[in-house]
Amino acid sequence: QDKAALSRAQDSLPQWMKDMFATPAFLDSCLDEFDQLDLDGKQFLTWREMTPLLRKIAGNQNVYIRDSDAQKLLELFDEDNNGIITRTEHLELVKFLFVISYLTEQEKARTDVRSSQVMSVHEMLNMMQQDEE
Repeated sequence: QDKAALSRAQDSLPQWMKDMFATPAFLDSCLDEFDQLDLDGKQFLTWREMTPLLRKIAGNQNVYIRDSDAQKLLELFDEDNNGIITRTEHLELVKFLFVISYLTEQEKARTDVRSSQVMSVHEMLNMMQQDEE
C-alpha cells in the first residue's frame, strides 16, 4: 500500500527532481553516506546504523523523524523483509526523504503558512496510508 502511494507521489514530481535523482553525483553522494556507516563492509545497514543517518538526511531536508517513523521507514524500504537495508534500498529511502521535503514545501506554499513547522515523516506516512483506504 505505502509503496504504491510512494510511486504515485514520485510520478508527480517535477522533471528537475527526477533528473537530479538520475545524476551520478546524487548516486555517489547517497552511496558515500552508506559506505561511511558500513564500517564492517558487509554491504548492509541495520536499524541501529541507519537511524542517525535518517535523522541527518531528514534534518537537511527539513523533515522531522521519530524513532517509530525511522522503524516504519526501514520496514517500508526493506524490500526483502530481512531487517537490514542494502545499498539499493538505502538509495530509494533517501529519494523518499527528498520527496517528502518537496511535498512539504509545496504544501506550505499552497497554504501560505509562514511558520517554522514542518511536516513530520509520521504525518506523511499517515497521509499515504489514508490515500490507500
